[in-house]
Order: sequence, then structure tokens, then C-alpha cells
Amino acid sequence: MITVTITREGKTITLTIRLSDEQAMALQAKAAAEGLSMEQWLQKLAGESGQPRETRTGADLIASLQASPYREIDIEPERYRLPVRDIAL
Repeated sequence: MITVTITREGKTITLTIRLSDEQAMALQAKAAAEGLSMEQWLQKLAGESGQPRETRTGADLIASLQASPYREIDIEPERYRLPVRDIAL
């Protein structure tokens, strides 16, 4: 079992993870390999997972579509008129 206290953006949580001794030792070895304590390593992981990898815009999407080698493929959905019932009001 690993218990750590993580503080991020002024908020503190205590996290308890129930693991086998082997799993706990493997995680501690990963933290130690990076020269971090278990608390620091988990804070690093928490920070990485909460951050978007990359911010993209609509302009980026349009540029990607225009650069595509498959520009002849039509991605527009087929449009057709839906049936409408006559309703007397």
C-alpha cells in the first residue's frame, strides 16, 4: 500500500493506493530511477495527465484537411429532405 499527499494549485489530497508489495516496489523503483520521491513522481504524473498534450484550433484542422493527399474523398454527409406530415392546427 502506498499513501501520499499531493498538493496542487492550493488543494491538498491524500491518496492511498492498495497494491501488492511487488507493484509498490516497481512504482518506487520508477520514481527512484527519475531521482524523485514517490510523492514527487505522482505529482509529476498528475500534472502530465491534467494537461492537454497540444492545443489545436479550427484553422489547424482546415490546414490538415487541405494538406491531405486524399482531397478527392468527399466527407460531406449526404443531404436529403425528411418526410413531413401535414398537421391541422
